[in-house]
Amino acid sequence: MKQLKTTLIYILFSMLSTFSMSLYILADTFFIAYGVGPTGIAALNVVLPVYNLLFAISLMIGIGSATLYSLHKENHASIFSSSIRLAIYIGIAFTMAGTFFSKEIVILLQGNDAVIPYASTYVRILLYYAVFFMLNNVITPFVRNDHNPKLASFAMIVASFSNIILDYILIIHFNLGMAGAAIATGISPIISLAILYRHRFFKQRTVTMAKQPLQKYPLSLVSQGGIGALIIELSSGITIIAINTYLFALSDESSVAIYGIIANVSLVIIGLFVGIGQGIQPIISSLHRDQRHKEKSHSLLLALAIALLIASLLNLAHGLFPNILSSIFLSSNPELANQLAEAAQLYFPSFVFAGINIVIVSYFQAMLLSKPGILITMLRGAIGTLLILPIAAHFFGLQGIFLTVTLVESVAFILSGILIKLHLKKI
Repeated sequence: MKQLKTTLIYILFSMLSTFSMSLYILADTFFIAYGVGPTGIAALNVVLPVYNLLFAISLMIGIGSATLYSLHKENHASIFSSSIRLAIYIGIAFTMAGTFFSKEIVILLQGNDAVIPYASTYVRILLYYAVFFMLNNVITPFVRNDHNPKLASFAMIVASFSNIILDYILIIHFNLGMAGAAIATGISPIISLAILYRHRFFKQRTVTMAKQPLQKYPLSLVSQGGIGALIIELSSGITIIAINTYLFALSDESSVAIYGIIANVSLVIIGLFVGIGQGIQPIISSLHRDQRHKEKSHSLLLALAIALLIASLLNLAHGLFPNILSSIFLSSNPELANQLAEAAQLYFPSFVFAGINIVIVSYFQAMLLSKPGILITMLRGAIGTLLILPIAAHFFGLQGIFLTVTLVESVAFILSGILIKLHLKKI
């Protein structure tokens, strides 16, 4: 009972952190809808894969290093220091790319002439803050795993609400449009890092910075713990690019705007599931290290139950109030509002399968069992999408495009069930 209570506490605080983190882009979507319009939303959706890539790499380093730290605490200084240095180097590379190649990035992401001016402005300014995004996503898992999940959650919550306030001030009040949205989003991780600095004075702190150069070890092992997070984010980006390409081919930027709203709402919901997975990560790692397999299984079942409950409640709420997204984002455009409600009805069932898939991937990842996690993640991401999307679009047109994610997640769910059943038989 005590172990389940501890697991629940970690899950709840981790969910708050990832939920708050995912509000960054959703807040941009909401205020861009009112301050810029559907073309601005379409532009935001076009550049969303850049955000996914930034988070993919930072989460791989952060979660992978934090998992390694939980399993091998004797090398914590080397693990933490190498992770921080690597995050800074990669963040600088992102900033350079955004500064000199923002328009080329948007064209590469299949942006059309209507969205290029909006999207290139957003991605250029967003990547000015790449180092801060990288550091925030690396430091947060360490703080959470270092017995301080409350501070990690508090930092993300404050940063997210700051983003919302800054979005209103910069987009609506000062009429800065896409530039204002990017600045507001970029300032948020700086606020989070300022709060996370308080962990330095935490009495139970064990994480320290070592004065040494970047090391192969432990970075050679980081990918084993963080590869699941990397593939989740990369697959999300590839999915968005693929779906945008088909939407531009069959329709125009209005359909991309509709998908943009759903995709950004989905980021928040998927963030909850990722939070559940990250919450059980230190628990599963510790129980696995101590060979407490029965308690490990109980923690997994609790996480799966929470994910299933959240997904079921979301689908129930959408079934009872199908126009809620339309009233929030497209109240001034009745035609697009009706299309959004219909598209969301096809997309929302995917959350039932996605929640279970993500938790199972996180479970494998926590024990450095990367292969089953990679298989599930690739199937529910890029590979599944690229296989199913052309078929769904051919037979069902626009409806098939919005149904694709649900079909992909359901197929991945079958694989998840098979792999977890085989694993549990062995322990």
